[in-house]
Amino acid sequence: MALDQARNQFESFLNPLSRSKRVTLLLALFMILVGMGFLLFQSSYHPWRVLKSGLDPTQSESMLKLLHQHQIPAHLETGGSIIIVEQDKQDQALQLLDLPASQ
Repeated sequence: MALDQARNQFESFLNPLSRSKRVTLLLALFMILVGMGFLLFQSSYHPWRVLKSGLDPTQSESMLKLLHQHQIPAHLETGGSIIIVEQDKQDQALQLLDLPASQ
């Protein structure tokens, strides 16, 4: 019953419009929905992962140099206390630094 009411209201809104205006309106609504879906997808995509946190800056610098020597993309954050690596290279970096996967 509520669905029929919503459909009737939608039809009463669209019927007075010309065909080109209806198509334009529906196309704009479709594009908005596609854009929102794209933004949701992008917001959940995180290509970088924390490898290790709570490090001494000198320790993190030496770890970063070792990662770069093995062509693993990484960088430091929070004054050098956190090492961030690409998600695809996280396992390789953990093996290289002999860190447990839970960190």
